[in-house]
Amino acid sequence: MMQHFSSVFTGEEFFLADNVIQGRRVLPLVAYLELARAAVVQTLELAPPQALGVRLEQVVFAQPVVVGEAPVEVHIALQPHEGEAIGFEVYTQASDEDEARVHAKGQARVLAPVEAPVEDLEGLRALCPQVFSAEDCYEGLARMGLVYGPTFRALAEVRVGRDTAGRPLAMGALNLPAQASDPLGAFALPPSLLGGALQASMGLFLSRSQDGPSLPFAGETVDAVEVFGPVPVQAIALVRQNAGGSAGDAVLKLDVSLADVQGRVCVRLQVTATSGDRSPLEQEAWAAPLHAGRLESAAELAEDQQVLQERVLHRLLTLFSKVAKIDADRIDPEEALERYGIDSVMVSQLNLALNGIFGEEIPKTLLFEYRTLSALAGYLAAEYPQTCAQWSGFTKSSVRASSDQAVDNALAKAGQRPHASRAAASFRQVDREPIAIVGLGGRYPKAATLEAFWENLKQGVNCIGEIPSERWSLEGFYHPDPDQAAAQGKSYGKWGGFLEGFAEFDPLFFGISPREAETMDPQERLFVQACWEALEDAGYTRARLAALHKGRVGVYAGITKIGHELYGPELRRQGTQALPQTSFSSVANRVSYLFDFHGPSMPLDTMCSASFTAIHEACEHLLRGECEVALAGGVNLNLHPSNYLTMSAVRMLSTEGLCRSFGAGGDGYVPGEGVGVLFLKRLSLAEADGDQIYGVIKATAINHGGKTNGYTVPNPQAQGELIEDALRKAGVHPRT
Repeated sequence: MMQHFSSVFTGEEFFLADNVIQGRRVLPLVAYLELARAAVVQTLELAPPQALGVRLEQVVFAQPVVVGEAPVEVHIALQPHEGEAIGFEVYTQASDEDEARVHAKGQARVLAPVEAPVEDLEGLRALCPQVFSAEDCYEGLARMGLVYGPTFRALAEVRVGRDTAGRPLAMGALNLPAQASDPLGAFALPPSLLGGALQASMGLFLSRSQDGPSLPFAGETVDAVEVFGPVPVQAIALVRQNAGGSAGDAVLKLDVSLADVQGRVCVRLQVTATSGDRSPLEQEAWAAPLHAGRLESAAELAEDQQVLQERVLHRLLTLFSKVAKIDADRIDPEEALERYGIDSVMVSQLNLALNGIFGEEIPKTLLFEYRTLSALAGYLAAEYPQTCAQWSGFTKSSVRASSDQAVDNALAKAGQRPHASRAAASFRQVDREPIAIVGLGGRYPKAATLEAFWENLKQGVNCIGEIPSERWSLEGFYHPDPDQAAAQGKSYGKWGGFLEGFAEFDPLFFGISPREAETMDPQERLFVQACWEALEDAGYTRARLAALHKGRVGVYAGITKIGHELYGPELRRQGTQALPQTSFSSVANRVSYLFDFHGPSMPLDTMCSASFTAIHEACEHLLRGECEVALAGGVNLNLHPSNYLTMSAVRMLSTEGLCRSFGAGGDGYVPGEGVGVLFLKRLSLAEADGDQIYGVIKATAINHGGKTNGYTVPNPQAQGELIEDALRKAGVHPRT
């Protein structure tokens, strides 16, 4: 649900009375940040140190709050966004206007507090030989129409130079003015000191005899705000200009840190600013409390945005042409990228190139979400306009950092009252009985039992090794170079998680003849054993199952691998009579046959999700009454070299035997083996039968990604819908 807070400002508050722009009292940028932070802390009832974990992101400033003769009531609305984000909008509502005016919007996240970084202040001071007095800075700001009263004059001096990485650096010495003292510690982001930190950026421009950035960043963004601890009355501001731009560029990215005198960082901001070449009309548009100026500016912005998008598209065509090895003039930007053979390798190469341009913060899923270059160009131009302007050579200063402009035209409308989004809809409890897990069975690499598996997890044991010699020889099979391996029909991967003793089986225990057992796929044999273990773990025998549930037991087996039967032709040539067989249907049906189960019995092959799909089907059948209890799980063994050769040919394997699913340097995955089975019942039945209960499954959901940029390319939107579907079915709110 949406949460609202309101404050009334008279104009007498020090942060308004001493923040005058073009003769008007304007609520300073830092006040919006503190309003948002405080609203999140109060809504979530956060206490230290959790309150320090509030991170603000993508804060866009549309138009200012200007306080004239009459007091102004300012509202902030919070509502859930995708993932764990909390969206916020700062707005006002005049009594004679139908629509509210949105002044700023962004989102917040609550992260685990981390240790504050420490700056080498003495070392940095030595790198900043040029010194400007506070008067120099405030005179420069006054020339831009920014007049600060005593409570907003925290700067004592600014030193300018370059840091150890060669980036332009301004160091501002700050002292909290007595009139702005905060004895009760009401501000985590003190307006005077944080404002002084932003004012220190003026030193970068005074050193070049240029106007400073267009404070207070109208229509621009604060990309991130992190709070590490309280800000002392004496502090040091460090303003670094990011690589790739100079002080004369139309757009600048600044890293701003506020540290104590020992160098411990208290607050850190990432700010996108424009240089000080705005027209008087644009400066007035920020200070004026009317809509008209903003409408004209927004119209210009829309035109600029289209030009910027076209330039970005041209750059993307060139980039994609190089990666896909296709002439750019043969690429249609409106065609789906799958037409040009995009695969996971190309996606990785394109992501690497985009990271170099836009930084690590750019989503790695863009090429999954946007199926055409035209759509991708539109996203990049809207979300990263400054970087796109630099990359494409488009430097017209009317490009503004407002990602929401392209989405809802917020600036052109001057904002509307926030509306509840679909993400904010209630997750009410539904009439759906949970499924209880009453028994477990399984084996995993370096873990013959579930107890050993748990110990491996607790100790962080690496269970990956080279392909065992008893599987097949690496001689003539392995080549470390992926290109050479592909050319020679070999594998560049030789690592995996392998089960020991995977072929060991006591056929007579299960009433199977040794000759028949010899032909059975080891995966089938393992699944039979795991089902027995799950029943034994739950304290059930065949006789007890028959007495309690009359054989109404379902069996659901996830299985995807073939390979065992591929040894058949060679064994036949050697004169072997018992030939290996693989039958997915037999994996589940063998269990039903051996234990005399009469419920549904089915294999599931849905690739990587096979075991999960098996559990989903079991839960649904239990809820529909098609069986009373169920055994569900999966089994996976790599029994033949073809398993690795196939994955190597499509570059799915890791080159170093390590999975880096969400980290830098990941280039593939490492295959693993295992078998696992759950013994499932409806919760009410498990409680009535007095069963042990490991946990409950509130709900499951499955779907398909549909058409994407490639057959193996996932669809993040469909995945998000799937998660939402499961949460709604379970009646679980994502924030609980």
